[in-house]
Amino acid sequence: MRVSAQKVFIGFTRLNLFLRKVRARPGRLLIPATFALLASACEAVSIAALTPFMKGFLSQDYGFIRDWPAARRFLEILPEAQRGRDGVIFAMFVGIIVTAMLLKSAMSYVSNSSLAYQARCMNDHLRRALMERYLSFGKAYFDRTGSGQQLQVLMTHPVRILQTLMTINNSLSSVFLLIVYSVSIWMISWQLTLMVMFISPAVILSQHWLIAKIKKSSETDSQTRAGLNQKTVNILSGIPFVQSQCAEGREKELYAGLSLRQQQTEYSIDKKRYFVQPVQETVTLLILLIILGGMSLLMASNQISSVAHCMVYFFVLKRMMGNLQVFNHLRAELASVAAPIREVLDVLDDAGKPFVSQGPKVFEGLRTAIEFRGLSFSYDGARPVLDRVRMTLPQKGMTALVGPSGSGKSTVIQLLLRFYDCPPGTIFIDGTDIREFSLDSLRRHMAWVSQETHLFNQTLRENILFGLDRQVGEAEMRDVLKRSRLAAFVDSLPAGLDTLIGDRGVNLSGGEKQRVSIARAILKKSQILLLDEATSALDTVTEVEIQGALDELIAGRTAIVVAHRLSTIRNAQHVVYIENGVVIEEGTLDALLERRGKFYTAWQEQKFE
Repeated sequence: MRVSAQKVFIGFTRLNLFLRKVRARPGRLLIPATFALLASACEAVSIAALTPFMKGFLSQDYGFIRDWPAARRFLEILPEAQRGRDGVIFAMFVGIIVTAMLLKSAMSYVSNSSLAYQARCMNDHLRRALMERYLSFGKAYFDRTGSGQQLQVLMTHPVRILQTLMTINNSLSSVFLLIVYSVSIWMISWQLTLMVMFISPAVILSQHWLIAKIKKSSETDSQTRAGLNQKTVNILSGIPFVQSQCAEGREKELYAGLSLRQQQTEYSIDKKRYFVQPVQETVTLLILLIILGGMSLLMASNQISSVAHCMVYFFVLKRMMGNLQVFNHLRAELASVAAPIREVLDVLDDAGKPFVSQGPKVFEGLRTAIEFRGLSFSYDGARPVLDRVRMTLPQKGMTALVGPSGSGKSTVIQLLLRFYDCPPGTIFIDGTDIREFSLDSLRRHMAWVSQETHLFNQTLRENILFGLDRQVGEAEMRDVLKRSRLAAFVDSLPAGLDTLIGDRGVNLSGGEKQRVSIARAILKKSQILLLDEATSALDTVTEVEIQGALDELIAGRTAIVVAHRLSTIRNAQHVVYIENGVVIEEGTLDALLERRGKFYTAWQEQKFE
């Protein structure tokens, strides 16, 4: 009993720490706990009235009640002709028992409904806390964790933890009832109660091995569920690619295998969980038979006053045995939710998380230049992507970053956007370490146009205005559509800007997606433009059209352009050639061509493509 209670206490302690970690208020659970206590008090009243009621019912004589002071005062209220009638006393006991049970049901309902409200609020708070947490991580976190696992932690685990909180309320009610039942049977026969106290640990310890197995299965369930979620996301997000590779059969087989494993793991937990009750009932039956034997011996020796006391004792004991499994239920529930709590706490824990450091300074715009002073960077801590990079990107005009694929050009853009943290003293803006600026103020002055435009399954208008913190009038919107070369396309749509574009913009072409990205950048009115191979995936005709939109966008701003096609950087005032993470050449376009180095070689090669 003591070992089981200790494990339950440890589980409660962990759950309490978890609730505090997510800034929930465990104290609010006192409200349903109080009503559960009141329900138990009503149960105590009904049991207290049950013994004399049964005694009088079996003997057909309630005369002994008149000797009770409380009962005598009640009878004095009644008319004199009714005071001596057993039927009145019978009705009195029935009224007390029924009223107590009705009040118990009402208190239980209030307890359960108030806990449900508190649990739902905690569930909502946990989801929001997890989403806030995810939004605070650097991109490195999402590079090493799967979206299936993230979805599970965000959507599945809070529901599972909610179910545990609901179970706790029922367990608290059982604990209160155990106290009521224990006091009741002690008052009827302390000898039998000592026997119950001696053998009742068998009820709790009977499922000790099951609890350990449930906990182990819970860990496996969490892992298999994450794998199934990841496979689901991979398939649904890439169905056209799967079909183009004729891999439907293979993906069906892999998914079926993962789904079957998940089903087997869940069934394994169900089998163990449902086995708890039969074992509990069997052990309870054996204990009741032992108690019944002891009760017979005490009755033979006249140590129990009446058959009514025995009946009530047996009735209360049977209900008590049903509630004795509260510790096993709590342990089983806490064991099954151990893995979800661990994974959620891992997300909430700062240790090992790739946060991007920021300072208190507000970035108010670029005045002179962006400098890289010996920047070295690696994604995995082993293979360097950038190696002691030194370059200066001047304010206003276009700076082109060129070089072979995998040379680190896009990494420069992502470091400027602060998706990843850079070593201190390596990137400076106007002489100030970039790490000293707040992330929000820095990113508000940067507009990012990448090769892959991220679009949501919303309307075209909502996608264009995404992230904008100001109102955009129709006149300004129309001007932006013209400048981004979207006006004709929008006019051709039946619903115009209110047209749904599908999941990830599936209803748009590559060029149309890029135009949406350019429209976003125009509306953001950022001083610094970061263009990461914005036209590399487009055909020549579309590229020319979008290049015109980009030229209008760049005018009067500072643009840092990652370019694969060198024809798109003819207007660049500054060119940096990067290879294997090292700056090989830097200067104006004409100067690099005259130098006849690696940039010149690449330029000549593309002239004949």
